This record gives sequence, structure tokens and C-alpha cells, in this order.
Amino acid sequence: MAKFKKGVSGNPDGRPKGIADKRTELAKLLLPHAEALVAKAVELALAGDPQALRLCIERLIPRATNETLVIQLPELNMAKNNATTEICTNVLSTLSGKEIGFDQAKNLIAVLDYCRENLPISTDDPDLRRAKEVMKEILRKNKRDY
Repeated sequence: MAKFKKGVSGNPDGRPKGIADKRTELAKLLLPHAEALVAKAVELALAGDPQALRLCIERLIPRATNETLVIQLPELNMAKNNATTEICTNVLSTLSGKEIGFDQAKNLIAVLDYCRENLPISTDDPDLRRAKEVMKEILRKNKRDY
């Protein structure tokens, strides 16, 4: 038996107002020493410390999170009675062959999942399912580790 009911928050009221986030408290403690800490990290990095070097480089060159990809989706069948399916099909057809961000492609897959689960789209719609699988494969092939 499930511990929680699906769709019901375990903490419906959320965090009480006025309780500070631990990260905020720690940042306040470190703030007076920020300049000295940065100088020490740079000093260690220049001396060859790999962790300090990595930290400095990650701050100078932030992790790429939104690479652009060109996605070419299969041709989709527009002969559908369902307006929601037609809208999704139009969106996917418009994006096919265009350059979109890596995160945008992941978000598009999430939208397709949401549509499939919450809107009157046949869960067996082969075009939408095929488009989603093609996008997932593109994401797998273009996965980068930074």
C-alpha cells in the first residue's frame, strides 16, 4: 500500500514563513570572507590543485545547459479529427528541421507526455509516439557530460 495518496502533498502548507533557507544562512556567514576565499581558490588553482582549478574554471565557463540541436522529425499525419492532436502535430511539424535548445527538446518531450496523459489524445497515436521517440534518440546521441 502506498504511503501517500497520488496528487496530495505531504506538506500542503509548505515551509512556514520566516524560516530561512540553510544556504542563505551559510552565504551570510561566508560573505565577509568572500574576497579572501576567492583569492585562496585562485591561488590553489594556480598552484595546481585540481579541485580548486575545476571550481575556478566552472565559474569562468559555466556548464552548457542549453545546446542547440537540429531535430528532423518524421512527417506527421494531419488527417486527424481531434483538435488537440492537430495542434500538437502543427507544433511538431513547425519545429521539425529547426534548431532548438537541448533543454527545449527535453521540455517538448515532457509536453508530449503531459498531452498524452491529460488531454483527449489517443494514447496509441503513432505519429506523436514516433515523434517523441525520435526526439529522445536525438537527445541520447547528443548527450554531453560537462
